[in-house]
Amino acid sequence: MTHIRTRTVARIGALATLALAMLALATSVATAAVTMHGTFTTPTTQGAISFSPARAFHGGVEGTFTVAGKKYPGSEYAAVGGGTGLVWYYGTSGNTAGNALVTLQPDGTSSGPIWFFARSGATTDSGTVTVTFP
Repeated sequence: MTHIRTRTVARIGALATLALAMLALATSVATAAVTMHGTFTTPTTQGAISFSPARAFHGGVEGTFTVAGKKYPGSEYAAVGGGTGLVWYYGTSGNTAGNALVTLQPDGTSSGPIWFFARSGATTDSGTVTVTFP
């Protein structure tokens, strides 16, 4: 009886260790995979955009966007219907400062539309964005 219990406890311990290792690997892969940088162009401006991940969540990653030299909190997420959604906010207010929806292109970049918003929610500019997820 003691022999069976010892083997069972050892198996449970091994399974728990394996599960934790897989979870750590999945989290590090998810975080590493969403670092992003690129450029955007609108009728009134152009500039650089980048994202530094901080914390994974179900379906995406939270972190910091740098858009035309300004830092914003935001998220990258798997968009319903395909592509990757990008959204950044005016601080912790919850007011959207901008968003984009990019899809993978044959050359390995991702591109799509981008929108910028005033704090009131009105669209102030829109254009295109091309990014790379290294």
